[in-house]
Amino acid sequence: MESIPEKILTVAVLDDDPRICDLLQRVLRGEGFRALVVGSRTELLGAIEDQAVQAVILDLGLPGDDGVEIAREVRRRSDIALLMLTGRSQVADRVTGLDAGADDYVIKPFEPPELVARLRSALRRRPMAASSGARKFRVGSLECDPAARTLRAADGRVQPLTERELDLLLLLARNPDSVISRERLSREAMGREWNPADRSLDVHIAHLRRKANQLAPEESMIASVRSGGYRLVAPVESL
Repeated sequence: MESIPEKILTVAVLDDDPRICDLLQRVLRGEGFRALVVGSRTELLGAIEDQAVQAVILDLGLPGDDGVEIAREVRRRSDIALLMLTGRSQVADRVTGLDAGADDYVIKPFEPPELVARLRSALRRRPMAASSGARKFRVGSLECDPAARTLRAADGRVQPLTERELDLLLLLARNPDSVISRERLSREAMGREWNPADRSLDVHIAHLRRKANQLAPEESMIASVRSGGYRLVAPVESL
């Protein structure tokens, strides 16, 4: 078991099922976290604005509200660790959650150790770029600032990156012109073993490509390699 961090991290929980909330409170407290159960979108966003929480566990299927829209609003306001909890097992539903900005998802019914492992993995990514001392670099015509988690065009336009998008870009940039397998990308950049049925890696790559394309539509950054993985095709230069 990982050691409990010196600062106790607070995790906000928004779920309409009291039994799930009680279970999450017990599990999180047992793992050294502080659990804050909130009852609405307004409460959750207020806790985030007040910087009272460091992570969110959000139910996708909330009655009277839209968990996907809440996730989008959370992501517009913050890059906080966001774990989606859902009873929907279809791939399309999971992709929708990831598209909304979730770092990961856990399907109900869930095993508490798996949920905690996924939460810790998402949290580890929060300070990764800022604390790693990674220097700015140029990929194609775009400047990447790992500490700020941004891509910047020559005209000053900026696209923010999620931690997973940044981690994927950093791994690809450290291995320019090399094909990086999905297994390695999933393990080293996403902190989980690759599952062929899990499209989350491809979703994050698609988001990264789209952001780069919005800044530099005439350039290609990442190539897909059939039965292989992905390769960074844009030139990389340290700044």
